[in-house]
Amino acid sequence: MISVVADASQIALDGLIDAVFAGRTAEADNEFAKARASGSSPPTIVSAAIRQVANLHKMRLAIDGGDSIEFAMKRGAPPVHFSRERYVSEALRVWTPVRLMRAMEQLADASLEIRRNASLAETIAQRTLLSLATNARKTV
Repeated sequence: MISVVADASQIALDGLIDAVFAGRTAEADNEFAKARASGSSPPTIVSAAIRQVANLHKMRLAIDGGDSIEFAMKRGAPPVHFSRERYVSEALRVWTPVRLMRAMEQLADASLEIRRNASLAETIAQRTLLSLATNARKTV
């Protein structure tokens, strides 16, 4: 039963995380509210974003090495679920490995800040994710 709940909460976070890295700020904000309402904690949300940015980085490096976006998504560990392919492919088109490394640093800083200031955890997580979503919209 616990694994079913964990899987359901991860699925709820997928929409948020995918919206963030695809640069869909309004959707990310709505999904953040849904994730919080469903009981996902700010540290859990930021951890999910850290896992995703690491996966995006690996896939982006594979693409820069010659793989197609579709092949990189299927070869990922775990492979990208078909329901998430559109958003993940959008993210892979706009994020470079360097920008993804900066995003990892930003998320790591947010994770530390959340531990230091638990009373501001929700604000820190939301601000960080919206910042990332905004950055995804910038083509550099």
